[in-house]
Amino acid sequence: MFYYVQLGSVTDPQNAADAVLRFRDDYADVFGQGSSWRVVPVNLEGRGVFHRIQAGPYTEVRAREICAAIRARTPPGACVVMR
Repeated sequence: MFYYVQLGSVTDPQNAADAVLRFRDDYADVFGQGSSWRVVPVNLEGRGVFHRIQAGPYTEVRAREICAAIRARTPPGACVVMR
């Protein structure tokens, strides 16, 4: 089973694309070279479409390590492990 690291969720697709570039640069030392990024649109009933910003796929252990490293930053980053 593969896991993804989710760093944000926004309503505007352009903001999601911009966030991918920002996160890729801000956390380059955590993700390393060759990480794959994706923006996943999800329709949340009653709230509209949100664009989830994710990197992966990783093993569960690696995804949790990445989130721990991001949360350990100052200021801490938001990070959720997703299946």
